[in-house]
Amino acid sequence: MTKREEIMSAVIALLNATDGIEHVERSLVKAYSAEETPVVVVHRGDETVNDRMIGAIDRTMDLRITVICRCENPEVAADDLMGIIHSALMTAPIPGIIEIAETGSDEPKYAERPSDGCFVQSHYSVLYRTNPNNL
Repeated sequence: MTKREEIMSAVIALLNATDGIEHVERSLVKAYSAEETPVVVVHRGDETVNDRMIGAIDRTMDLRITVICRCENPEVAADDLMGIIHSALMTAPIPGIIEIAETGSDEPKYAERPSDGCFVQSHYSVLYRTNPNNL
């Protein structure tokens, strides 16, 4: 398993152990097809190599957290859940992470029919270190 997947697994474990969060997925495909919501999805975006040192590489990964809700007021429900997630990410130690910082969020996106739900996505910059032979 790569270091970035170890970090993703640690984030999922943290969110699964957080009060108020009931359904966490690693797969957007599984989350979109879930019948019960809200669903929290932990996935990633870009990654950059920051510093190369003898025996180590510092990397920054774009950690994306998406909340999918289908209910009477899905944007508000997703935003409330995102508040719980943000607090957990910013206060709990996560193995393998040197630093985590919020970098922004996307506008809420709705399904073709708003009653079919909406999703909200936040982005976090995650700094971590690997040896030169690993990701």
